[in-house]
Parts: sequence; structure tokens; C-alpha cells
Amino acid sequence: MKKSILITSIIILVIVSVISIFKIKIKPNKKVDNSTNNSVNSNIDNNVDDSIDDNTKYDAIEIETNDFENLENYNSYYYKAYLNYSKNNLDIDKQTIVYFINYCRKNNIEYMNINDYFINLYKENDFDAKKIDRYIYYLQNSLNSSYENVVKIVNNNLDTVILKNKVDEDFILNLINEKYYKSNNLERYINYFQNNKSLSSKEIVTNVNSNLDYTFYKDYNMTDTSKDTLMIVNKHYKLDNNYVPKNLVTIEPTYGYQFEIRQDVYEAFKNMYNAAKSDGISMFIVSPYRSYKLQNSIYNNYVAIDGINKADTYSARPGFSEHQSGLAVDLAPKAYMDLDTFVTSPSYNWMIENSYKYGFILRYPQNKEYITGYMYEPWHYRYVGVEAATIIKNEDLTFEEYYEYYVK
Repeated sequence: MKKSILITSIIILVIVSVISIFKIKIKPNKKVDNSTNNSVNSNIDNNVDDSIDDNTKYDAIEIETNDFENLENYNSYYYKAYLNYSKNNLDIDKQTIVYFINYCRKNNIEYMNINDYFINLYKENDFDAKKIDRYIYYLQNSLNSSYENVVKIVNNNLDTVILKNKVDEDFILNLINEKYYKSNNLERYINYFQNNKSLSSKEIVTNVNSNLDYTFYKDYNMTDTSKDTLMIVNKHYKLDNNYVPKNLVTIEPTYGYQFEIRQDVYEAFKNMYNAAKSDGISMFIVSPYRSYKLQNSIYNNYVAIDGINKADTYSARPGFSEHQSGLAVDLAPKAYMDLDTFVTSPSYNWMIENSYKYGFILRYPQNKEYITGYMYEPWHYRYVGVEAATIIKNEDLTFEEYYEYYVK
């Protein structure tokens, strides 16, 4: 008898535990009066079962599982709202519903008031439920923005910038579609555009990436020499006055005048020289590495002859010369020939077609003077390595553009 009572007690405890865990709703089999029925329904809606008469007979139980409680940012106080919205919008995933309802409740918004916004945003391919608040805020504060644009703008973190600067969103979207667009330059693109509204988005990106929104020789940084063969030295990047490359060697008479050059650059040049020679082409190094002191003397001499403004178009100020890096060479077709003769020689055409294979680039190309800050110099080549030289040639870039996008 005691054993039977014990077993019965255990069964009752198990049933009670199941009811508690799964929030059991129980349908009564007997009729009740309206007041009782209202009371029961009220308690059922609130997931409370202890008000039902103990003598009621039950012919079925329904277990209601909570499909929301394990989702990110789930709030038990909003459970009914999640559930009701989900029943009326079966095509929307439950995690997104949690984010949406949380946003509405947090901001004291009746979700039906912005339901059309939400549904249309949800249909966009790149919709991110975690950004619901930003989508809706931008949509409500922008002028005639499409749902597609709203999602693109917010996903690219452009919403604050556009609203703050009151800039045309089509212009911004064109910017971010440019190949060389850099998000950390966005404010600069916008500021540059304000003063150059006739320029295309491509020109804006190119010019800002090349630091043309800054003044030559005034707004400059120190060159990061740790970049080694990819370090940049120009009118925006200066070498320390005392900088001297560590691996300088003296050029042999076969390859050029007996000045110094970086050893790795020299080895690459000799490989190129021998390949050109096998094609019947000659070349000769006229000017490689120059010290700060030597560049200072050269520059001041030109200033004395032509004045500062003109000298700045063809000669670097001391500290701003690539020659100090040991990575640059000025070439002539042969010894004792002027630099100006290089462009009309077969050597020039061969270099244009082949120099990248050995890691060299034409540093100051024609029609890019506004970017490089120097006149066209068909004799001036810079060593950057084969990989970088190949990209620069294939994409028709200056080293300024390459450095900003691929190196910096």
C-alpha cells in the first residue's frame, strides 16, 4: 500500500514539473458558466493555470513552447508581442521580429505605425536586423530616400555623415562604388567635393587619395621607411635629413656612373639590363642615390637659375627626393648622353613595355603631373618590386595612388 502511494506521488510530481516547464494549457471537458469561462480564458492568456478548478476533467493538453527565449536580446516582457507579430507575419524570421519589437518598445512606438517601413526594409537583400533603429531613423530624416538606398547607406556607415553634412546621397553612393574608395577618407572626399563640384566621383577619389586636398610641402608626414621598397617620398612625405640607406653599393662602370645605389635595386637593375641587352637595347644609370646634402645643393642651384616656383616642377626639395631613398635611378641610353635623349631612344619604348617585369615603374608619367607634382620625366624610374610594379602598370596608377590604396 505504501509503495503504491509512493509511486502515485512520484507520478503527480512529474506531471506538475512538466506543466511548469512547458507552460501547459489545459482544455476543460465540462461546461462552465460565463464568468468562470472568462476567468479561465484570462488566466490562460497570461499563462497561469492554477486558477482552474481541481475537480475539472481534462480530455487534452496543448504544450506551448517558447521559440523566442533563446534568441539574441530576447525580453520575456515582450513575449506576447513577439508571438502575436510572428503569427501575423509568418514570412519574417523570429530573430528579426525580436529586434523589431524591442526597437518599438524601447522607443515607445506602436509597431503598426511603422510596420510598412519595416516590411519594405526587410525585403532588401542586405537587410540587417541589428540595424533596424538606424534604418528607420535615416528613413524618417532623409528626403525621398528609397528603401534600397537606406539599407546601402546604413550598412556602409554613411547615414550619420550624410545627415550631418546634408550632402546628396547619390553622390555618396557613387563614391563608395569607386574602385579605389577608402572609407577612412570619406570626410575628406566630401570636403574636397564642396570646393570642386564639377569633378566626377572618380576624380574626387583619385585626387584625395593622392593628397591633393593638402598643400605641397606644407601638409606633409615623415616617410615610413619600414615600408622599405614601398616607402613613399614625395611632396607630402619627407625623409629625415640624416636618412641613408643601409645597403649601398657602388655601381660598376658597365651599368652606370660610379655612384652608390641600394644593393637590391642594383641587382634588379642588372637583371633588367641584361634582358634589354639580349634584345639589342642599352641603358645607363646617370643618377642613383643622392644624399640630403647633395640634393640641397642641386635644388638651390636650380632655384637660383629659375626661381622657386619653376624649380619645384622639376626638382625635389631636400628631404623630399626619391633619390635619397636609394630606390630611384635616372637613365640615359648610353654613357655621356643627356637624360633628354632617353625618350626618343629605343630604350624608352623597351622600358615602358618591360620594366615592370623587373620591379621598376616610370615614376613621373605624362598627364599625371597634377598628381605627382613633377613634370613628365621619361628617364626617372623607381624600384617597387615586381608585384607592385605589375599592379601599377595593369591599373595605370601613379605610385601616389598605389601607395594610398594598397600600402598605407
